[in-house]
Amino acid sequence: AWVEHTLFAPNGKALAVASGKVLRFVDRDGQVLHRIEAAPSTIAGLAWNTKSTELAIAAYGGLRTYRPATGARAKYFAWKGSLISVAWSSDEKVIACGTQDAAVHFWRLATGNDSEMSGYPSKPKALAWDASGTLLATGGGASVTVWSFTGRGPEGTTPVQLAGHGKTVTKLAFHPKRGLLASASQDGSIFVWEPRRSNKPLAFASMPAEVTGLAWRGRTTDLVACDAEGGVACFME
Repeated sequence: AWVEHTLFAPNGKALAVASGKVLRFVDRDGQVLHRIEAAPSTIAGLAWNTKSTELAIAAYGGLRTYRPATGARAKYFAWKGSLISVAWSSDEKVIACGTQDAAVHFWRLATGNDSEMSGYPSKPKALAWDASGTLLATGGGASVTVWSFTGRGPEGTTPVQLAGHGKTVTKLAFHPKRGLLASASQDGSIFVWEPRRSNKPLAFASMPAEVTGLAWRGRTTDLVACDAEGGVACFME
């Protein structure tokens, strides 16, 4: 099957590779450590925990986590439907997934309790947690919706809406140290926000086509983006 997703562990010692229903853990030399029939349908997303000890996969039928050391499944949370994206909070307490029915579903790992934020105009394929693990930025439309997991949130709270893009948000990336959030869209627009302080953008840039990749360059405030026409750009502070 086609390789759909690849993701290095935070410690750089293993690479997760998803092709169809199969998950592979590969070491730095390219040797396959484990090959796992991990899901009943095509794997839709990958997310490591910060310690690199577990990998979460999103697919039809639920959320699963696997251990790269043994290849064994660690957790399974059933879901009657398709999960299309996944993000693991940096404090390792919550895993959030975008769903086929235009919602964000999440599980609290300590208890297994789950909940859902619905009402998105389209499928939320872009998800990103901040460095504290308390803010979750989500796509699912032209605006970025940011939920707070502090206190009793996000249930019963009103999210922050960041408006500026002309088309659906495709990529989100929180800075690894600072409270900066980068967002990108189908229209090629890129914004930088500081959602804890304001719903107004701090900076703007653009690419010629839909943005398909977005990442901060290490701990700097340089931002790297690529687009659907094959272009790559680094935007300097």
